[in-house]
Amino acid sequence: MQDNLSGRHYVDHVIDGYEFFIKVGFTPVHRISCPLTWEPFAGFDVKEARENKRLLGLVRDLLIMEKEP
Repeated sequence: MQDNLSGRHYVDHVIDGYEFFIKVGFTPVHRISCPLTWEPFAGFDVKEARENKRLLGLVRDLLIMEKEP
């Protein structure tokens, strides 16, 4: 779990997944950032983010891992 400057907490699932796959013998090949738009957020979420000068926090990553047979 991570803390950001506003005191909100979030879990970086990509790091958790990465660590799990490394422990079970996979090797990382690529990490690809797949940005999302703000569209899934309601208008009040966008307004609050603007007023409080914070990011909406919507990210998506794709991990490509391989395991030797």
